[in-house]
Amino acid sequence: MKLQTSKSLVLSALTATTLLLTGCGGGDGDTITFNYGDGTVTPTTTGDTTTDDSTLGTIVIDGEINAPGTTPCPATTTETITLQGYKVCELPASITSNLTLPTGNMYRITSAVLVEDGVTLTIEEGTQLFGTTGAYLAVKQGAKLNADATSQRPIVFTSEAEVLGGAAGQGQWGGLTLLGRAQTNKGEESYEADTSLKFGSATTDFNAESSGVLRNLIIRNTGYEVSTDAELNGLSLAGIGSGTIIENILVENGADDGIELWGGTVTLQGVSIINAFDDSLDWDHGWTGSVNGLTIIQQTVKDDGSRGIEADNDGSNHDGIPRSNPTIENFTISTVANAGEGIYLREGTGGKFVNGIVNSNSTVTGIASLMIRNTATRDNGEISFSGVSLNSTNNINFSGKDGVLASETEAIFNLGVPCVAGTIQDGVIGAKKVCVLPASITSNMTLSSADLYKIISAVLVESGATLTIPAGITMYGTDGSYLAIKQGAKLEANGRADARILFTSEIAILGGGDAQGQWGGLTLLGRAQTNKGEESYEADTSLKFGSATTDFNTESSGTLRYLTIRNTGYEVSIDAELNGLSLAGIGSGTVIDNIIVENGADDGIELWGGTVGLTNITITNAFDDSLDWDHGWTGSVDGLVITQSNVKDDGSRGIEADNDGSNHDGIPRSNPTVANFSITTTAAGGEGIYLREGTGAKFITGTVNSKSAVLGIAALMIRNTATRDNGEIAFTAVTLNSDNNINFSGKDGVLASETEAIFNGTYVAP
Repeated sequence: MKLQTSKSLVLSALTATTLLLTGCGGGDGDTITFNYGDGTVTPTTTGDTTTDDSTLGTIVIDGEINAPGTTPCPATTTETITLQGYKVCELPASITSNLTLPTGNMYRITSAVLVEDGVTLTIEEGTQLFGTTGAYLAVKQGAKLNADATSQRPIVFTSEAEVLGGAAGQGQWGGLTLLGRAQTNKGEESYEADTSLKFGSATTDFNAESSGVLRNLIIRNTGYEVSTDAELNGLSLAGIGSGTIIENILVENGADDGIELWGGTVTLQGVSIINAFDDSLDWDHGWTGSVNGLTIIQQTVKDDGSRGIEADNDGSNHDGIPRSNPTIENFTISTVANAGEGIYLREGTGGKFVNGIVNSNSTVTGIASLMIRNTATRDNGEISFSGVSLNSTNNINFSGKDGVLASETEAIFNLGVPCVAGTIQDGVIGAKKVCVLPASITSNMTLSSADLYKIISAVLVESGATLTIPAGITMYGTDGSYLAIKQGAKLEANGRADARILFTSEIAILGGGDAQGQWGGLTLLGRAQTNKGEESYEADTSLKFGSATTDFNTESSGTLRYLTIRNTGYEVSIDAELNGLSLAGIGSGTVIDNIIVENGADDGIELWGGTVGLTNITITNAFDDSLDWDHGWTGSVDGLVITQSNVKDDGSRGIEADNDGSNHDGIPRSNPTVANFSITTTAAGGEGIYLREGTGAKFITGTVNSKSAVLGIAALMIRNTATRDNGEIAFTAVTLNSDNNINFSGKDGVLASETEAIFNGTYVAP
């Protein structure tokens, strides 16, 4: 049979066909039906769909209650009175052995009833329990509650006031509490309603623990303020493990929160919370479970701090671990005119919201559908929304507080799609989420142009993997970090003239300004030939590049097109520096085109061996040399602009070129072609072009404007006789302009006149 409540009759003694839970606002005849028969508690609303308390009508629950039986009250309970054929059995204050509450009786809770460690309380389907003012049922750590009802015959927890024929209402008894041992970010804690009761732990040992089964329960008329800020809720879940089953729960008329969770890993499914006086769903202290199927109707409120969801991590340590980070899926939240936010996230909580609607009917000034409060909440990277709609009567969907702007809340909401697989979200900057690259990229990864990407270490793209960076993306690095493409890996960074790819520093991204040395830079490590064979990369000797053969000279390490690289350079150790762009053993199949390198604390671009060609290169404000090569580079640069506006010392050059410091005639000899170039050096700088250690080079169509005022510094220097005599240096259509009237110099056996003769093409080796 089905059963109907009435304000004038005993709840459990009726014979009508439906259980009606009357909305407190009087209503306009609308009906919200909770259909337990199909295994869900998702409401279907007929009539006016608004949720203001002046228009909400009748709530109907489809389900049956057991008829009176003849079973005696179970041992340890006390029979008190009979109500319309039902025995009323009073529960003891302490349940110390397994106890089953059979159908056909009613059960009275008159105090804090505690189910002790190791004990299981079983409640049969269709059973009714009711509590007196301030009374509650608590299942302690190590105990279990098995309240496993069917959808047709739910278990009902309500108040004595309603059972005795009075009006239903908030705060008429305490509620139901489960205390488990799953992890919280506060370790083991004291329960606020009774500090002698403990819950939670500092370890993950109990995260899969079961505190029992709660299935098809109705919990009504709850909430009691034990003391200031110590309240009982409809359903309190403290440190509850994921082995606990909580499914198809209706919580109505709570004087405090509908459901509150402190830490733990428990999952809830099919939850409806109606008419909570404070918040409908409240979590904190590191809850990492989920709710799938959530309906909240906030009919009455304590103040504008009464929210659909109020979510925290830890008030004293916003970044406490584990961080609260549940998934809320398939939800509807409706609030009334004087309520607070639909969703309110603060104190460092995370949260993933999937497929839901927030209908905020609040007319309170400044109240939004969604608020994010505290920068730790904004920046933790654990908040996302997918398939969520916000509808606000006052047209305020987003707000922020304590360092969070409404626009930042909106940006987090609009990000929707999580960071690409393999990266980790780390907050939001502007309208983009920040995705942290892993230290090792072992399979193909394509970044999303909707995001920012953060480099916090040596990020290595491993052999066989390709990192693809679409046009317009910004990558930024922390102090000392860098991105390295290892031998056999590829970087496909295809920017466009109207959508360059930017590599920069975290300091600059956060508004601290551009400067040299704020992060490491970009490194490509290939297998093309060097005159040292396979070498160790100076910034990390475990990384290798180059080879002794020509087998890989046409190899491709990918494509770098329309890149801007800023604020780089980091001295890992003495003479082991990171540059803006480091190209080590890179083959000619690699495309490097339209590259800007600015503000390098060491070199702008350095090449060790290889055959790669570069086109359209601009290098500005390198602290050491703008373009540096050695170890047998035989490629080319076509289109080069160097502006040496800041220098480390007079050894900072436009071009510094070497072959091999230990074997000036090492083969292959460095012998690139540099065409269509312009080099400008500053007053304190070194040479415009500095050739030494046996290098060759061909310079075609270019200008060197040497502004150096340093004594003896020339526009062009050739050093070492192996450099002078190798016959691999030539200049065609090149102009030298020196402010100090010194265009040529030589050193280590080379005369200035010999440098001039080589420049003019008249030098004859001895």
